[in-house]
Amino acid sequence: MKSRGLSALVPITLLLLLLNGGCGDDSSPEGSGHDMDLVGFWDLTSWTWTVDGVTDSYTEADLDSIGIVWTLDLQENGDAEQITNMSGPLTTMPGTWETSDGQMTLNLEGPTGEMGTIIYDYIVAGDALTLDWSLPENNTFSAVFRKG
Repeated sequence: MKSRGLSALVPITLLLLLLNGGCGDDSSPEGSGHDMDLVGFWDLTSWTWTVDGVTDSYTEADLDSIGIVWTLDLQENGDAEQITNMSGPLTTMPGTWETSDGQMTLNLEGPTGEMGTIIYDYIVAGDALTLDWSLPENNTFSAVFRKG
């Protein structure tokens, strides 16, 4: 059974990173664009994290059994929509996305109208999208999505 304390930390960490990560220049980097392999609807299928040196993960069955939802809808025109219930009730966050040099930047509007930015390293392999990100003190996260 997963540690309740650690499993509660991960969703809260994700929301805080998203909502507080936008404290910088939101201008597009030179050469940015949209990797068309990312266009479409993506549904979370697994999640792995290392926090304070302890690694754990959720499989698709784990995510289903505890009811975690995280979807991304990435449009060809650069619009994005994230739907998640990781930090409370199901929330839709509209915004934009772009890619550059193997990184995807999501600029999303939070539940109370605040804007947040998060940058992921990404890999697309067929119908699988892997997003990797980290927080200070070597806490790392990896989420795998399936294209729907």
